[in-house]
Amino acid sequence: MDFIKKHFEKILLTGALLVLIGVAIFLALKVGQLSEEVNAGQKGAERERGFTMTPTGAYSNAMNGLKSPATWPFNPMDPFHTGIEFGSATVSTNNLVKPGLKQPFALVKITRRFFKLIFKSYDGEGENFKINEGKRTFIVSKVGDKIWSPVDRMVNGTNVAYDTGYVVIGFTNKTQHIDVAGIPGGRQQDISELTVQRGNELPIVLVRNKSIEEREPEAIVTCLADNQNLPMRKGQSINCGGKSYNVVDIGLQQVVIVDDQTKEQFILSN
Repeated sequence: MDFIKKHFEKILLTGALLVLIGVAIFLALKVGQLSEEVNAGQKGAERERGFTMTPTGAYSNAMNGLKSPATWPFNPMDPFHTGIEFGSATVSTNNLVKPGLKQPFALVKITRRFFKLIFKSYDGEGENFKINEGKRTFIVSKVGDKIWSPVDRMVNGTNVAYDTGYVVIGFTNKTQHIDVAGIPGGRQQDISELTVQRGNELPIVLVRNKSIEEREPEAIVTCLADNQNLPMRKGQSINCGGKSYNVVDIGLQQVVIVDDQTKEQFILSN
């Protein structure tokens, strides 16, 4: 017992050393076993995978195609060879400006003029209408009478009448309330309407003491043949460069003129 007590620490160290040696031997054996299994698995995978032979025919055909590419016929209507069939549309050239035809006009401007008649006043419930045209003043007794002056001016000692061509065909008595600074409650403003008409044209409504724009615009174009400005209205005939033209339409953006002889159409725009 004394021997064991005296050498107890050495005995413990010897036992621990033997255990470590045993563990080291066990681990070495395990590492060797695992290495053999890994090597065996890799060799088996290589044996199972093997090699796949790729045919070279497709590669050879592709290389030959690059050396001698196919030629495609060029079609200007179908440059990308979509296969879509394009038909040649037939366009009528009637009343159109032909290619290369010189434009005889240049548009200067399109404007709207104020209507020449202004309704100024009336009497009673609707009579003795006072209508101005520039410096002229016409008194129209009642609805249904024409707007004219039996004595307009003297020519060689003779009185010459002047007829506007318009007839008063209707009258409407109207008022509206307006606010006026300094007047409590404002006041009523007379906005009566007088309707006039010339021939078969559309009627025109005139508002008392108000200028209105004409329904149809007018245009000014330049005749390029003689560099002359020509005012024109829809339906008017004009001469330019010794040729006759008809103004078939005037809109807010363009003017349409047709050659009376060839029927060729010219569209003028800003």
